[in-house]
Amino acid sequence: LAAPHYFEGNTIFTSAGLMAAFTPDRRIRVWQMSDWTVLYELKGKTPVFSPDGKLLAALDGDELHLVNAVDGSAVTVFKLAGAAGLQFSPDSSLLIATSKVEVNVWKTGDGSEVFKSNPARILRTSFSNDGGLFLVQSQNQQGEAGLSIWQAPDWSLASTIKASGTVVMQPDGRQLFVYSNYPATGQVSIYNLPDGRLVSKFRTGGSIYRLAISPDSTRMAISLPDPVAGVLALYDTTGKLIKKVT
Repeated sequence: LAAPHYFEGNTIFTSAGLMAAFTPDRRIRVWQMSDWTVLYELKGKTPVFSPDGKLLAALDGDELHLVNAVDGSAVTVFKLAGAAGLQFSPDSSLLIATSKVEVNVWKTGDGSEVFKSNPARILRTSFSNDGGLFLVQSQNQQGEAGLSIWQAPDWSLASTIKASGTVVMQPDGRQLFVYSNYPATGQVSIYNLPDGRLVSKFRTGGSIYRLAISPDSTRMAISLPDPVAGVLALYDTTGKLIKKVT
């Protein structure tokens, strides 16, 4: 029997009505959703639309292709050995690519490189909602985890935080929450941004599955285990428990 054909990875959309997906043989297809016309195809995988919907970036081996989202015409090509992840800055002016050991940032306008970092192992990267801060979570050669906070306008290092766990940034970009179940179960550490100062720590009394911050940055919801239905614990952003709901 012939191998089945399918699309893999996440299907992505733009507010302008475009949709993109890719196949296992590394073909990206882009549709216009108003009439489901296939606009174009590209060689590559893991496509990402820019937040303004004007650009599409995709991986193809050690090359990163940046094209116009509407017609697929080439804008520029970047190179990063072992590239595995792509993201745009919130204002679409920057393209970020990560491999296991390197982070590169380029301007989407002229293709110039504005930032490069080479930790021993990269875990994740993210921007604050306003694009002013760029976070790199990594491990050094001794296996110690840490966070580097960069000022995106001039790419100066604002602070480093020695912490391991899952990272959640407040929507207003003023604080960073790091939660972990090891070595202490259900621990949350809160840091000010951009200086990385530890503000407080608290324990939830159970393993944390997820942590989310409200859009106004005043509340957090933490998912905790329960024998019957699970529990959401609601805290203010100082770590004071407000209520538990099931």
